[in-house]
Amino acid sequence: MIPVSQLNGTKTSSFANADSLIDPSVSELRSLCFDDEEIIPESDIFSDFSAALIGCGLKTAVDGDVVVHRIRCYADTKHSLQDIQKRAQNLLKSSCRWTSQLSNRAASDLQCLKWLPVVDTGGTLMLKPPRECRGFRDRLLVGSQLSILDIPISTEWEERLGWHEPLPGEILLSQLENGVQARDRSIVEAVLSYISQHGLEEMLLESLVGIPCVLTSHGSFVIASQTFRPPASSITSCDGLHPYLANADRKFWRDHADLLVKLGVRDQLQPDDLLKVQEGLEAKAVLEGPDVGVAIEIAKLASQFPRTKLAKLKVISDTKELYLIQDISYDDLWPLKSKETVILTHPQIPRTTIQSLGIGSLRERLVKGMLEIEDVDDEDEFDQREKVTTRIADTLDRYSIEATFREYLANAEDTEGVSRISWLLDEREHSTQKLLTAEMGVLQGPALLVHNDGGKLFLRFEI
Repeated sequence: MIPVSQLNGTKTSSFANADSLIDPSVSELRSLCFDDEEIIPESDIFSDFSAALIGCGLKTAVDGDVVVHRIRCYADTKHSLQDIQKRAQNLLKSSCRWTSQLSNRAASDLQCLKWLPVVDTGGTLMLKPPRECRGFRDRLLVGSQLSILDIPISTEWEERLGWHEPLPGEILLSQLENGVQARDRSIVEAVLSYISQHGLEEMLLESLVGIPCVLTSHGSFVIASQTFRPPASSITSCDGLHPYLANADRKFWRDHADLLVKLGVRDQLQPDDLLKVQEGLEAKAVLEGPDVGVAIEIAKLASQFPRTKLAKLKVISDTKELYLIQDISYDDLWPLKSKETVILTHPQIPRTTIQSLGIGSLRERLVKGMLEIEDVDDEDEFDQREKVTTRIADTLDRYSIEATFREYLANAEDTEGVSRISWLLDEREHSTQKLLTAEMGVLQGPALLVHNDGGKLFLRFEI
């Protein structure tokens, strides 16, 4: 029975109950209403009977009834989105007195009516029901899936809107995949933390193992089965096997270790892991760039395991091809050259790795009579020639020592361009550590050297 006016003071012919009107002197209430809304008592009535009106239920503060009345108005009004956004945000920031439990209908209207001004995933402002969106605090968890209210609100309001309920698993998984695709660490970490905190691991485990959501020390995201915990003194780093295998980022591991273990991140690299990476390399027509480095790293890591576990291991050659250990050799004969074609290890594989893997050397093959060598200087000469060692041995057998000296003088005289022959007593003792055979150790002591300047003769006689 109370005559009402619009908020802007314009009188109307309408009447209302006191509990559906607001006290026009309360600025917080006025900020929730539209200027043309019939929401206040006429000024004369309010001036003369304000105490009575308040006693009859005139609203002097924001409470649950005001909230429900406002959201129904926002959902039904024809005002612009910007006008609704301003007033709805004022409502969400207000100091509401939730003095009583809302009725089921009121609670349903609060969560289901389209009254909340939010920005959708495409960046457009629109009205949506709270059940189809989330608050600013959850933007990392649902930003690519649900519309977001772009202002922070109290936990009380979040609960009233229904945002305290756990997020659906499919939304979390989709958001996680979007975070991985965008290489956004903050999104991935937020989703994984939420899953752990709400005990959703078992429910989502099957899907999670197929998502590359583990951050590596290289800054990339890979699936858990391709990842190992960060290296320690007893744990080998597999960073050199990137992008096939990698170690988890240290901080990422500390923050999510329990979940990562459940997903399949392991402690230690095993020979089978190296062989799987090797299979990936073998499937490529040519090894180039980073793949060559990966193949070298496989050899280095494999050298830490017993040879019995490496039967199928292949080593990269100097031609960037992969060969079984027993089919490849290490070249330790330089500057000598093999007469036959041999498969040699890549020059960047460390000597310690070669020794640990038990790769045979050309020196060993030579000693065993499995290899013949030739002088590098003679590689462009194709006529058949007698071995230098054979000629010297024959000369020593056929001549006495005195005759041998005269023979070398005669050879020098017969050689074109020779003007000088030199004899030198070498009293040095040489190392015996890098000889073709141990028997050659007796030849590393003092000797008599003979040389002519025609370049055709240089001999050493052990004393």
